[in-house]
Amino acid sequence: MAEINKIVALGCSYTYGHGLEDCIGPNDSAGPVPSKFAWPNQLAKHLGVREVLNLSHPGSSMKYALHILAH
Repeated sequence: MAEINKIVALGCSYTYGHGLEDCIGPNDSAGPVPSKFAWPNQLAKHLGVREVLNLSHPGSSMKYALHILAH
């Protein structure tokens, strides 16, 4: 089985972690960076992966994710 070195996450506000304690900006907007408590970081912690690249964006769609993957 291959070793996982990095998790790259794409998604919407759930993946970004909007609303979690470290991800709330002014007027309940999303914080400036993804939450360290969001699921990508929790998955990395569970798997022992050191690097997480959370490219999610609140309100994004699969179209946005495919655009990010293509570039």
